[in-house]
Amino acid sequence: AQGDYVFFADADDYFFTEALNALLDRYATQTTADMICFNAKAIEEETGCPSGRADRLNWIMAQPENIRKQLLRYLHSEPWCKLIGREIIIQQGLQFDETPIMNDVRFSYLAGHYAEQVLVENSLCYCVCNRQNSVGKKVSSERKRAYTQVMVQANQFFKQQGLPYCYKRAYRPLVFSLLRGQ
Repeated sequence: AQGDYVFFADADDYFFTEALNALLDRYATQTTADMICFNAKAIEEETGCPSGRADRLNWIMAQPENIRKQLLRYLHSEPWCKLIGREIIIQQGLQFDETPIMNDVRFSYLAGHYAEQVLVENSLCYCVCNRQNSVGKKVSSERKRAYTQVMVQANQFFKQQGLPYCYKRAYRPLVFSLLRGQ
């Protein structure tokens, strides 16, 4: 990547071009922020009806500003809806993990952790599409283990940093598997 900021999109999602361009124009020369976060809506890809896939982000965006910034740093576990300073990525050697799912979670909370200045813009710039047969919906023992490993690793990081965050459902997939004798 080149330029001051990097932003990500899932292959089946899209940006609202006018809103994104307005956001980029607003901050192109006015900020030294390390991360600029924006909002999203979610739809069911097949029907265009609203989806709950962005509910957590929408809940975070409704919080008071001082809380919202911290939650976006650590608990919005996807890199979409964030312009991330390229320097942070390079200086900290941030990259996605090689896991079958949730490969971007560690990248996201580390980018938030290392960002000194975070701006929050409640502009609706992104659309998350929920697909019934997407890669993230496939269930397997390997995926359950990967989910638990990623969430436990995040919880360990939060604890080491003295942060008050915890993914409480980290062990849920494995517990259900054990209860079913898998």
